[in-house]
Amino acid sequence: LAEGPWRDDTDYKDRLAVVRAAELDAAAKELGVTRALRIGISDCDGEPGEHALGQLRAVLCDFAPDVVVLPWMFDGHSHHRRANILLADAAAALDFIVIGYEIWSMLTPNAYLDISDLLDRKLDIVRLYERSTMSPMLEAWRRYELSTSP
Repeated sequence: LAEGPWRDDTDYKDRLAVVRAAELDAAAKELGVTRALRIGISDCDGEPGEHALGQLRAVLCDFAPDVVVLPWMFDGHSHHRRANILLADAAAALDFIVIGYEIWSMLTPNAYLDISDLLDRKLDIVRLYERSTMSPMLEAWRRYELSTSP
């Protein structure tokens, strides 16, 4: 929330959940997504349970993606590691490519996904997130990385 750093209290977590839901709705609308599925994983605490695992597996089976993109497994944020573990558990015996991208921790690339034609739109969507860490310095670094990538 705009009021400062993350806090471990119930009132803050409840307000953060409302803000996160609104941010997701705004991003989905901007992307033209007609259905954003929330599988009940808290952004603040707890571990995904069997219900979340089952819901994600159902989505993966129904959608049958060729590629799934998410923050890389060894990123410096525990939620990003949990997302990878949840995906691995939900995707058992499913066949698709997983591409991880860096957020908090530097990643040595082993794949290249050129989004340069969509970068401005992506940054506009990232800015919809009130708690985004997309500072001007980080944005400049991302643009530099894209301009020097093969």
